[in-house]
Amino acid sequence: KRIFFNLEISDEVDELRYINFKDRSPRWKTLCRDCEDYERTLSLIEGDNNLTFEAVENSLVVDRENIWFFVDSKKPQISKIEPKKGFANGNFIVEAKEDNPKRVKLVYGTTTKEINLSEECSQISNKFVCGIEADLSEYEGQNEVTYYFVVEDIAGSTVFSKRVLIEVDETS
Repeated sequence: KRIFFNLEISDEVDELRYINFKDRSPRWKTLCRDCEDYERTLSLIEGDNNLTFEAVENSLVVDRENIWFFVDSKKPQISKIEPKKGFANGNFIVEAKEDNPKRVKLVYGTTTKEINLSEECSQISNKFVCGIEADLSEYEGQNEVTYYFVVEDIAGSTVFSKRVLIEVDETS
């Protein structure tokens, strides 16, 4: 959540300030007075940030720059997977805490299946739950197969669920 900024100013200004319009209560904050350049880190909010920087000289804004970006500093957390043990018929569930999931995969045996987030998952607050059906027919008759989930967020942070050894039984 701490972002490094290097702002270069061609002439000394009376004040360099910024505002984040995505803050709960946006207000102008002074970065420095009688300054030429500014190099420091700022603590910003998770999610969308809309910053405007202004250079002020003699009570007039002499330059203004606006930037938009997204902060995602939290890694995803897988809180639940099913089945936990025993027999599997091809129905799998993963529940994870993540505001911005990008990709979810189910890996079973030697197969990887990407989950369609918009069709197979539901988001509630900062949790999402995905239910997926996988074709386990090629593993029928084998004693066991291992599966796990992979969750990646928009910042590229990736987590893996624990590996679970299950028995396959798709036959009624």
